[in-house]
Amino acid sequence: MKSQTYNWVYRKLVQGPDDVVGALAYVLYKQQKIAFIEQIQRDQQREPNEQELQSFHTISALPETLASYQQRAEALADQFLEIALAARLQQAETEIRQSTTLHMLESTKTDLTHVVQASQALLTSRTDSILAELQGKKTIGGWLREVGGNLLVSVLTIVVVGALYTGYQWLSVFNSNLEKHSGAAQHPAPPPGRP
Repeated sequence: MKSQTYNWVYRKLVQGPDDVVGALAYVLYKQQKIAFIEQIQRDQQREPNEQELQSFHTISALPETLASYQQRAEALADQFLEIALAARLQQAETEIRQSTTLHMLESTKTDLTHVVQASQALLTSRTDSILAELQGKKTIGGWLREVGGNLLVSVLTIVVVGALYTGYQWLSVFNSNLEKHSGAAQHPAPPPGRP
């Protein structure tokens, strides 16, 4: 059975289209009304009558009851805001950690690039001087010096490549430890819109 009288609770709780707290207070009122109706259905196996609904509306419209809905709605809104702010803070921390790590990687990459370029220039210079020297000497001794020079260049190339490989391994371990200690890999950001 539906009440024939108009209920003014919505207008008393919601002050305008942007009143989020008032809208939450009205939702709380509606939840209480549904619980009231369901309890009568459970306890008495019937729908509430007009007099019972009127009593519920009268109690719901009391200033104390309306203030209670408002206070509960404010607490709920504060809780939602805290959850949203905590999620945003976690996301910002993750973004800062990732940005810092990326900056460190770029800096290290630039440093390694300079080392590789300097090593290549040194090797090229030495190789050119050895080749120039060997060109002038075509004897057996010159030939042996040429072979020795090529062997030296090969050994230096292996040493430089090994040093670069070791440097990249060290950088990988460093980044892994940095992520582990900063917690960037352990705490992914929650999806947007979820507490």
